[in-house]
Order: sequence, then structure tokens, then C-alpha cells
Amino acid sequence: MQAGIKSVNRQTSVCMILLAANLTACSSLGTRPETAVRLGPELVEGIKQQVMVKQRLQRIEPGAPEHDRHLADLKAAKNRIWQFERQAIAMAVRYEQKQQWHEADRIFTMALKYVPDSEILHAARKQLGERREEREQALRAELLVNEGEQLL
Repeated sequence: MQAGIKSVNRQTSVCMILLAANLTACSSLGTRPETAVRLGPELVEGIKQQVMVKQRLQRIEPGAPEHDRHLADLKAAKNRIWQFERQAIAMAVRYEQKQQWHEADRIFTMALKYVPDSEILHAARKQLGERREEREQALRAELLVNEGEQLL
């Protein structure tokens, strides 16, 4: 009987260590400097300029003579902002695939700092949070199943 209890306790300990390792990957703890997330200065500076260009061009009245001349510039600025949003989402997805949830969220935080009205970034961030929550629930369920199996 004692050997069986020791075996269950040892299995529980191993399971708890594995769970702790998985939950650590999901946690919001700070990152080490070598894994710090960066969007890159060139990318950030470029997006700042494009957002300013877009805002300036959108203030031009549709009936104004310079409006038609700047439509192409406005379209180009919107396209570059769209590319920035896609790059940020792709970068966040790469971190998510490594289960580095905190870093993925930091990508969205930084990207939204420069494009705060981006519906695409807000939606992608919300989806990331939902997937993270689902993953944590799956880990909790797996732990409960393992605990139940050990009790049997």
C-alpha cells in the first residue's frame, strides 16, 4: 500500500512540474532581455510617418483641388499601414506558436501604440486572448484528468 501511495505522489509531483512548466509559458511574467520583442526602428519610424501622412491627407476636403492629386498618396499610406498590421500579426503568431503568449501580446501593444485605431490589430489581439484562454483551459482539464487517473 505504501509503495502505491509513493508512486501516486511521485506521479502527481511529475504532473505538477509539467503543468508548472506549461503554465509558465502562458504567464504574463517579464521576459529576459535576449527574448525581448522589438518591431525594429525602421519599421516603427516608417509607420509613424505613414500614419501622419494618412491623417493629413484625410483632412483634405473632397471638393478641394489638391484632393484628387493626393488620393494616390493616401492609398499608398493606407497600404503601408495595412502591411505593418500584417507584419505585426505575423510576428505575434510566431510567438504564439512557440507558446510565448506574453511576447505575442506585447507585439500588439506596441503596434497599437502607433496605429491605435486599427480594427484589424484589435481583433487579432482579442483572438489571441481567446486562444490563450482556451489553451489554459485545456491544460487545466488535462491536469484534472491526470489527477483523476492517478486516484484510480
